[in-house]
Amino acid sequence: VVVKNVTTTSSMFEGCTNLTSVALFDTSSVAVMRNMFFNCTSITTLPDFDTSRCWDFGQMFYGCSSLLACPNISTTYRSQSTTLTVNRMFELCTSLASVPLLDLNGATNTSNMFSGCIALTSVPLFDLSTVTNASGMFKGCSFVTVTLFNTASVVTASWMFHHCTSLTTVPLLNTSSLVHAQ
Repeated sequence: VVVKNVTTTSSMFEGCTNLTSVALFDTSSVAVMRNMFFNCTSITTLPDFDTSRCWDFGQMFYGCSSLLACPNISTTYRSQSTTLTVNRMFELCTSLASVPLLDLNGATNTSNMFSGCIALTSVPLFDLSTVTNASGMFKGCSFVTVTLFNTASVVTASWMFHHCTSLTTVPLLNTSSLVHAQ
């Protein structure tokens, strides 16, 4: 299958609950990967796709409950007319134990990005300086401590660390722009 000139893989494998693996294919022109593996509950690993032109990763791995690690993906593509979209990207990836450092500079909405990732005990120091909505970002994660994220622009942080029952330490986060928190 030739997919070299495809610009969207949105919902390409959505709901393929018996899918256990996919071969690496050319995604160098893809801009939108939204819902690409949505509810692919049997996927455990994925190849490192070329995401150098992608800006929409929303719900890309949502519900991939058997996914053990995130493939190395680039979230650095920016143009004047796009905003990096990562909301719900890993939501309900209950087996996900680690994620690589993702460049979140340019994202405004990280809501529920890792919500329900109960095996996730830590994340790298993400650049959240452009994020305004971090609602439920780490809801239900198994963190013991939280990294000092730049949260100066966050307006909404409702349920950001909700039900993080292992959490014992949180640094002093900048809440100067915060309007909604629960």
